[in-house]
Amino acid sequence: MRAADTLESLARRLVPKPYRRLVRSWHRSSVLHATLRRMRKDPRRLLHARPEDFAALGYGWGNESFSASAEFLSECVAAAAADGGPILECGSGLTTLLVGIVAMRAGREVWSLEHDPSWAERVRRELRRIGLFGSHVHCAELRDYGGFLWYAPPLDQMPAGFDLVVCDGPPGTTPGGRAGLLPVMKQKLAPGCRILLDDASREGEQAVASSWARQLGTRPLSHGQAAPFVEVVVPIAVVRDTIRPRRPAKGTNPSGAEL
Repeated sequence: MRAADTLESLARRLVPKPYRRLVRSWHRSSVLHATLRRMRKDPRRLLHARPEDFAALGYGWGNESFSASAEFLSECVAAAAADGGPILECGSGLTTLLVGIVAMRAGREVWSLEHDPSWAERVRRELRRIGLFGSHVHCAELRDYGGFLWYAPPLDQMPAGFDLVVCDGPPGTTPGGRAGLLPVMKQKLAPGCRILLDDASREGEQAVASSWARQLGTRPLSHGQAAPFVEVVVPIAVVRDTIRPRRPAKGTNPSGAEL
């Protein structure tokens, strides 16, 4: 048995569980903030990040079960670092921070939609901590559009011409899944907009990507090996109308819970 394993085993026996949790939480936070500070200081680090770098960030963020894969994060970062217009993110979390770092360097705004108020505040707090003031996290509840639930975005406040969409929400258990992006946001998507859809190993996301591609007259592009994701590109100007949410039924709470 290695010395490190012996010490860990001894600590488990001697240190009360609540204190072990406290130490682990402190360690996660230290890893996250130290790594983010380095990348905030030199965003080029993110463009050359290795899988183990993303793994360390995922550990520090503390939401490994639902955090995006290294392949997806790497593609999102590369896309956000390019010249372009505003970026739309569906769902928020570690991706918000990493995309925000490189987007600010490229002079691009990031607008994130998040249905969970406490989660939205956590992400905002981390954005403030590292000084990312070009990223906006809007708390947008999930509403009924007739056939699917999706975010209620502040369309009148949002810029036109999003040319990158990072789609990792709403939760997969939401009725309609992530299908609402195109019908609700199409008036805001620029020709050539790249939509990066995570969790493409799931049948629901595969169906959504195929549906978007049919509506746009294009084909979905598959990426990733260990954790597949899909890219759909808007080839022409989308129709300038939109779908408005139905009034929620009294006493209902359509918000998902997967975070």
